[in-house]
Amino acid sequence: MKVPKRLAHGDRVAVVAPSGRVHAERLEIGIEHLRRWGLEVEVMPSVLAGHDRLDYLAADDKARAEDLRSAWLDEQFAAVLCARGGYGVQRMLEYVDFDELAAVPKWFVGFSDITALHEPLNARGLVTIHGPMAAAVEQLGAEVGRQRRPTRGRRVSSYWRTSASTGTGWTGCSRSCCGPGGSTRSQAW
Repeated sequence: MKVPKRLAHGDRVAVVAPSGRVHAERLEIGIEHLRRWGLEVEVMPSVLAGHDRLDYLAADDKARAEDLRSAWLDEQFAAVLCARGGYGVQRMLEYVDFDELAAVPKWFVGFSDITALHEPLNARGLVTIHGPMAAAVEQLGAEVGRQRRPTRGRRVSSYWRTSASTGTGWTGCSRSCCGPGGSTRSQAW
């Protein structure tokens, strides 16, 4: 297993959008939250670009794939966080060289259709995080964020619990499918 180095205060992270269109105001809230965690955040060019014909995509397939590649291979970034999931990542898979990416251990965070990127990276031995994305990360530490985003008729707070000591991070899913206490992760990823 290739485990990337632990993130530290001052580390730079890149935000990419391999899938759906991102709402700038939601992204900005998440970026501010990441900055409060001590991370420096850079949003890659295609995140807010939009697609000429398909308004549900963040950008053209090749542009989204190139942003992922550029962020991943750029040594200044310690992690690559997806802005959001949705639909569209499978459209860009043919443009991604997973062997090239997996050779550079780096944290990769996202869920939903982003799983289509996790799986080939995991198959090559890289540890990734199936977790909150940049345009919603504030929901982990802000009661206001959790209340405003309903999930299947439930508040997100019924799924996620914050760390009592810092108010950041997550201690896992409270649903029974994850077992007692759910899964856990360190506060610094």
